[in-house]
Amino acid sequence: MAEEARAQSFWSTIPGCMTAMAGIITAVTGLILAIHQITKSDHPPAPDAPAVTASPIAPKASASVPASVPSKPVSENSFTDTPALPANTCPTVQGMFWMQYPNIWYGPFGGGDGIGYSSGGGFYVWDSAYGRQLPYPDPYGQIQRNTWTPLQQSRFSVCVDGSNNVFGLYR
Repeated sequence: MAEEARAQSFWSTIPGCMTAMAGIITAVTGLILAIHQITKSDHPPAPDAPAVTASPIAPKASASVPASVPSKPVSENSFTDTPALPANTCPTVQGMFWMQYPNIWYGPFGGGDGIGYSSGGGFYVWDSAYGRQLPYPDPYGQIQRNTWTPLQQSRFSVCVDGSNNVFGLYR
């Protein structure tokens, strides 16, 4: 009887084996994720934003181009001539403007609102009335082409043509 009462090793019990397996699975998963992050080359890094500014076509609107996309737009600092619209298939609307570069704030419009589009897909709007950024994700590029799409809870509409040129409109 004394031999039966002898304590079993922790590793020979079911909870011990389950703990060991969980540790091994966690370690292997962590190693796979680390290797994947190091060797990830399917999405090259986005190039730095060019040091060019673009102003919208609307006469009262203008665009400022910060070096990177901050959490909110920066104030006006420098502008260039309005870029010529590329050939596109979006319906022409008075006040439409070309958003030539991704990850850049275009604005300020009206009371200080701004808009941009992400190289990862989708749009973001700066709502100056509430001091917040509104995201409109579209990571798979499923937004309807050649149609003006209103961005809900904002005064902006966007149109992406068949050549992936992005246009904005402030209402």
